[in-house]
Amino acid sequence: MAFQKQIESFKEWCRITMRKMTIWSEDGKVEIAVLERNFPEEGGTWSGDWVASTVSVDIPGYKANFEADLRTGEFASFLKELEAMNSELKGTAAFEPLEKIVEITGEMNSLGGIVWEIETSYPSGGDTVLQFTLGADQSYLPALIQELKELLEEFPVLEKSEKETGLLRNMFWNMRQ
Repeated sequence: MAFQKQIESFKEWCRITMRKMTIWSEDGKVEIAVLERNFPEEGGTWSGDWVASTVSVDIPGYKANFEADLRTGEFASFLKELEAMNSELKGTAAFEPLEKIVEITGEMNSLGGIVWEIETSYPSGGDTVLQFTLGADQSYLPALIQELKELLEEFPVLEKSEKETGLLRNMFWNMRQ
């Protein structure tokens, strides 16, 4: 009984301290939680923005949890696109990590509905791929935007400048294509 209480206490601590973003739908959800920086000693460099994360998918007939290495700049770009979508009540927002372990694209229609197209691939670049769609309305956007702001407050983008890091990033992008 005491051990179960410790487990519940730990789960609550994780819920409070973990930074995450959640794509919600009445039919399921995708949650990406950031655990820690992969290279905390590399602050201010391209390497310093890699974060260890977990991806959780919960849709009818399918549940999965796996690890992912993502970049804080990818979350920041997604946040910017979501904020534009929320203020204009139209448009598209995409979360497209360098490592194609999870990709999310949301498009808002004229009625305020959002169609989220999601693809997961585990391991990254592997043969196990799941593509699915979730539908939601714009009322979910403020919570998602707030989650991303809190995530980026805890794990801000550290990269110094495009000039200093652009060559390496472009090389990595070209390898991905």
